[in-house]
Amino acid sequence: MANLIGTAPNQVPTNGSLGTMAFQDADNANLENATIGTSFTESADNRTVYTTPVGHTSPARAELMKIGSTSIDFTLTCDNQASIWRHGYIRLTVAGGNSGDATSDVCEFLFSVRADMTNDYPIGLTQISATGESANWTVTMTNGVLNIASAQNNALAVCEFAMYTGNVSIS
Repeated sequence: MANLIGTAPNQVPTNGSLGTMAFQDADNANLENATIGTSFTESADNRTVYTTPVGHTSPARAELMKIGSTSIDFTLTCDNQASIWRHGYIRLTVAGGNSGDATSDVCEFLFSVRADMTNDYPIGLTQISATGESANWTVTMTNGVLNIASAQNNALAVCEFAMYTGNVSIS
């Protein structure tokens, strides 16, 4: 009979084999430098990117905040994979106002997107929902460039992009 106690994938480790993880509080576990199927990057340009290791088909997610005047562009890319599981979403949170004016336009959009097997960017932008003053904003996407426009002269936008693919990016 095989040994049931040990560190092999088909064995149960003893507390001593787990190191300090064996004695952590489940509600407040400390997992420094842990990797659980994705990697995380945060850059100086407010971009947050979650990527999936090569060979996995798990979803990947990226997020970026930008400011602009009347228009903001986000360039979205995703892995070009020969897979039918090429769908995802874009969530936009936008706010704008005119200098010296107390009024502002704030809203959130949710879009579904898909990607074909030949392009490295999402296509097929379909609006699912919008909240707030969405009529004051125009959202378009051409060749992976998402454009948000408003009549306001100070705009702030946060774009969250997730796709069922290996890697995604926003710039």
